[in-house]
Amino acid sequence: MVGHTVQLFALQLSGSGLFGKCDPSGPPGSCVVPGVYAMVAAGATMTGVTRLTVTLAVILFELTGSLDHVLPFSLGILVAKWVADAIEPLSIYDLLTDMNSYPFLDNKVRPVFTSTLGDITLRSRPERIIDISESALVPASELRHKQQYLHLTGEIDGGLAIVKRGLLVGLIPHPDLQFALDRLEDEDNTLCLMSPHVEWAAGREPVEDDNNAPAVDDSDFTPFIDPAPVALDVHSPMDLVYECFVKLGLRYVCVLRDGKYAGMIHKKTFVKYIKELEESEKKNRQGILGSI
Repeated sequence: MVGHTVQLFALQLSGSGLFGKCDPSGPPGSCVVPGVYAMVAAGATMTGVTRLTVTLAVILFELTGSLDHVLPFSLGILVAKWVADAIEPLSIYDLLTDMNSYPFLDNKVRPVFTSTLGDITLRSRPERIIDISESALVPASELRHKQQYLHLTGEIDGGLAIVKRGLLVGLIPHPDLQFALDRLEDEDNTLCLMSPHVEWAAGREPVEDDNNAPAVDDSDFTPFIDPAPVALDVHSPMDLVYECFVKLGLRYVCVLRDGKYAGMIHKKTFVKYIKELEESEKKNRQGILGSI
């Protein structure tokens, strides 16, 4: 609409000098190209939503292929960026990430930590660990209950720590545990081997099929266990925890206290802690500015 309106003004006021030399009898688009205004508006709208700047200007330039339109594209994008930042500093992607509580950590913004890992480590619950101190054979129904507990807490990408006499001996991820349990035919009457060491299963007789070849034992969960999960001490600085989540891409970190298992920190818990830290710093900054 804006492009056609300007084109109408250019044709009616062709002799005023406002639009330069414009011949009303010329072909359509010889004075004003309405499509350029539409592309400027589209670029400004996309900038306000996504906060793209230089990339979007280059895309619009490649669509037109004319250097004459680079300046209006750049001005439209620049003004839209300023106005959008004044209204809401976050883009639509950042808002959706916060609204859906996605565990995203921006590696460009590094918060200042004054605490240690033990300050955010909660007490380990029985539903979050698999204790094999007495026996490495665990009922499948108990494992299903623990797997459903993780699912209800939203940690479908988490895992269950395997503990023996208080020591961390392994970890089984939630997706692998669910897959292993779904393969069982009689889940209520099955004992599952939760051994992080292959030699623990030496006393079990191998099952053979009709071709006298060893068959796969579905109750043996040893292949799904990680015998060496990433673990940090409770006195580890939060900067180290931040590096583990950001650079290593971990979803969870096991926590040890005096060499024994003390709990597990999921990435969602760490992101929530950082959000609370940022909000606290923002309130303190506003309080200082208000007192001046």
